[in-house]
Amino acid sequence: MWQTRLIRYLIRCSYIEIYNEKINDLLDKSNQDIKGNVLLDAREAVVDNVDKVMENMMQGNKIRRVAATRMNERSSRSHTIFRIILESKDANQKDGPVHISYLNLMDLAGSERVSDESCWKCDKATKRGEGVYQLSRFEID
Repeated sequence: MWQTRLIRYLIRCSYIEIYNEKINDLLDKSNQDIKGNVLLDAREAVVDNVDKVMENMMQGNKIRRVAATRMNERSSRSHTIFRIILESKDANQKDGPVHISYLNLMDLAGSERVSDESCWKCDKATKRGEGVYQLSRFEID
């Protein structure tokens, strides 16, 4: 937490992945959604500079699901949400209101071109569509 003028700020970030209709915490490998239910209490890392935000994003990127395609060496196989939470409060008011803002950066899994000879790709495209549906059900405060 740091202070600018009379406002105190707290910045946190979280990173979740939706893969095969399951929600996984990319900042805490032990916090995985085994049953396909809503993931509660995703880890929120407190950060105080841009480098720490990037560290958390890179940490999550190391374990998110990707695969090589003809067009892209690291194509997304899952949907992800990298969330930055900014809290601000008047430093002179002990019990004053806390203002909270959210910035959600979303990466939707890439879609492949489907040819007549590739039923496997058809199945994967259908699964991605189901994942987008799951994403629409995800409640963002």
